[in-house]
Amino acid sequence: MQLGYLGGSPQEDAEVFSRSGEFKETLRLLGGSVENRTVADIGAGRGIASYAFAKAGAGRVYVVEPNTDDWLGNGAINQLKHRERMEVISSFGEDISLPSASVDVVYCRQVLHHARDLPKFIQECHRLLKPGGVFIACREHRSDTPEDLAAFLGSHPGHALLGDEHAFPLADYLSAIRDSGLRVQLVMGPYDSVICAYPELTSTAELDALPRKVLEEKWGKIGWALGAFSFVRRMVITKLNSRPVPGRLYSFLARKPA
Repeated sequence: MQLGYLGGSPQEDAEVFSRSGEFKETLRLLGGSVENRTVADIGAGRGIASYAFAKAGAGRVYVVEPNTDDWLGNGAINQLKHRERMEVISSFGEDISLPSASVDVVYCRQVLHHARDLPKFIQECHRLLKPGGVFIACREHRSDTPEDLAAFLGSHPGHALLGDEHAFPLADYLSAIRDSGLRVQLVMGPYDSVICAYPELTSTAELDALPRKVLEEKWGKIGWALGAFSFVRRMVITKLNSRPVPGRLYSFLARKPA
């Protein structure tokens, strides 16, 4: 529960997320700052990211979440600080009651794989963005075959309780993003970013140290020495990313043409 930012009150968990390696890396991908920018956090859940963006200086954060629950939805969001910068929009991602070209950043965390209509969902994200705006989708489950999907759903504890998990093939995510008119700039696999590697790894420093750790465990001092070479470290990450783990996490960065 704590690793999923569900270990305390909504405010306590939002504070933890705002200090996390994941959010720091998200800000870096967004150019280092969201100062005075307008952000739409779609599928916001408890609002932990909405709070983090508001605390980081976003001028306006649209908190798009249809759930009204006090623990996982709008009731939790209403307990957060910086509410003067946040506006709750009770909409699903496929049909959001905001004007076109009204936001600088569309942020989705662990939500695309829940979409009822993935192409329509991302087309709506494209509609909301201003020209030159940034779309970032974090921690989306990938399953490329029916067997892979069945294995993922069978092992997911949340799905056993709620029955609302899913995962799309990587090609479906990419085609939906591109077909919307967004231009893909970065695709991050399970070990390409701390965003995906969490909770196994909690910081970029831990992720950077992982290849050498793997090599040292396998070959001792020789492995540690090999880890000094960037192409060797990249080979290790590529191999880790290629492991056929059902539901492995991917993240995407795209931009609306100016």
